[in-house]
Amino acid sequence: MIQASNSQADVFMLFAAKIVTCPKKAVHVWSECPYVHPGEKARRRDPRLHHYSSQPCPDKQKKGVCPRGDACKYSHNLFETHLHPEM
Repeated sequence: MIQASNSQADVFMLFAAKIVTCPKKAVHVWSECPYVHPGEKARRRDPRLHHYSSQPCPDKQKKGVCPRGDACKYSHNLFETHLHPEM
């Protein structure tokens, strides 16, 4: 069950972290930045726009790639799993 969040930090983590493109122009460490960067594998789909569960994708786990891409109903990485609203 999705619970309401009261904090701006919680809302950011659920709906912006590794979803929104990084506004920084200077070189910086991507792994320490909450935003997504071009070519970064840690990117997440916005759970408000893409309806997927927090369960890992069996195709992605077995084959390393999912033929359904963004239309898949499962999570594709740890960020999608752990930062999913149902968690």
